[in-house]
Amino acid sequence: MNTKNSGLILLQTLIMVLILAMISIMTLKWGLGRYLITTRVSKSINCKALADACLAQKIALWGGTAPSNGTYWCGIETANDVEVTVSGSQITFEVDDADCTYN
Repeated sequence: MNTKNSGLILLQTLIMVLILAMISIMTLKWGLGRYLITTRVSKSINCKALADACLAQKIALWGGTAPSNGTYWCGIETANDVEVTVSGSQITFEVDDADCTYN
């Protein structure tokens, strides 16, 4: 076999391997990116639902007026605790074990 042709065959094989590897990496990044976005959105929706439920509970207990400054807890039975902080006219809800805070 001619050494010139074998060098071209090796070069072509190397280029094809690199192209296929790049396509595989892009496909994996696309798939994992979709998974991460879905997880983040799901966690955000869960946190928002807990904060809304806590707000409804506190409005019912407080009779429409917020108490003085302080920190309170919601009595919602879930795996995550919801902490309510009242500072002036601002009420902040923080859900434990999650990355979300709602004002």
